Amino acid sequence: MSDQKDYEVGYGRPPKQTQFKKGVSGNPKRGPTKRTAKDQLSKALARKVRMQTERGVETITAQEAIYAALVGDALKGKGSNRKLLLEEMRHHGIGVPEVQEAIDPAGQKLLEDFIRFTEGGAATESSDG
Repeated sequence: MSDQKDYEVGYGRPPKQTQFKKGVSGNPKRGPTKRTAKDQLSKALARKVRMQTERGVETITAQEAIYAALVGDALKGKGSNRKLLLEEMRHHGIGVPEVQEAIDPAGQKLLEDFIRFTEGGAATESSDG
């Protein structure tokens, strides 16, 4: 209590009980002051937009609208968008057939022989001559 008697209240010297406490925010209910670019982009892509489709006007996310436009442009023949779409498809594993399913048994044998040959082993003789 002797500290309060020695402390002189006046201009620029508010009472101790009304001063900001050390380590405590002055406005604890406020939100974060800075948002990262990732947060901003995620929020922008999650925003709902209205888009005209063959089924009428639909409400979809901005991300869905961007992908729909990308697919539409690629189908129209815009080369840079085709390349970007194919890269996205590969990245997400969409529409890429499994190599094993795409090769017939004769092609599989030829591929195995080629791999053995390039690794230094001898290829097996084929009956085709």
